[in-house]
Amino acid sequence: MRPGAPPGTSLKSLVGGFVLTKQTEGKSPRTVEYYQENLKRFLWYAEKQGWSDDIRLLTEWHIRLFLEYVASETCRWGLQGNGSETSQKKASHSTVHHYFVVLSVFFSWLVIDGFLRESPLASKVTGDSNPTSIGCTPTNSHNVQLNSLVESSTQISVYDYRIVLLLLVTYRRS
Repeated sequence: MRPGAPPGTSLKSLVGGFVLTKQTEGKSPRTVEYYQENLKRFLWYAEKQGWSDDIRLLTEWHIRLFLEYVASETCRWGLQGNGSETSQKKASHSTVHHYFVVLSVFFSWLVIDGFLRESPLASKVTGDSNPTSIGCTPTNSHNVQLNSLVESSTQISVYDYRIVLLLLVTYRRS
């Protein structure tokens, strides 16, 4: 596993790598498009806010700010005119949660593939109706425990490991 994204690895290039991974994993074209479009909006927001393109510098507060923007802003994404109607009003709680899930899957992929040591979402950001609410997201220590479990057992395959990790990452308290 890589010790982290090498200096100069841009957020944009990692989004591209994530989308390519989902395509090569055999995800449906609509699922890949869903990830791609939502992450494209995240990139747009990050650029508009002047955030660093270095993935290692993103924090839980960047994610919270983005989710707050999705939840409260009207005229999102700089869109106007035909086709922008859904971006002209405040987003529903469900919409905010969808963005959170996409970011959760993306940052989990970054951790699993070694680009990050820990997800900014490990600080318990959730996609609830309140973008700053607290939930339970696995930390790096959970990954270490799972790695030792996989190494010590011949019964658990890498595929099973990834399923368990995905379940842990998507788990949150109600």
